[in-house]
Amino acid sequence: MLGAYDLSIGLDTGSKHVGLSDFENPEYGSLHEIWMEVYLREQINEHYRLSFDEWLNRPRWEIMMMLRVLNRRKASIKKIMSDVAGSDPELQNLEKELKLKG
Repeated sequence: MLGAYDLSIGLDTGSKHVGLSDFENPEYGSLHEIWMEVYLREQINEHYRLSFDEWLNRPRWEIMMMLRVLNRRKASIKKIMSDVAGSDPELQNLEKELKLKG
């Protein structure tokens, strides 16, 4: 049957022809996909100006350190924003209005 398939499309796959069903997607849930989602979610390119391959080719400890630094930076920005919003009555009123509309 594989010979007929090869003949019909003009290939010679020999015994190396392997087919996967729709349920056997090797990429779904793979480490590569997980790291790609982290790269996009954490906006690594925006912060470090690294392509996905440049970032992923670094040692794991360095990748984890970069993620920790980003998380600390996000936390400090969030704290500053909440401090600013807490000290400005107009922003507090605007925040209340937005919560009522949502």
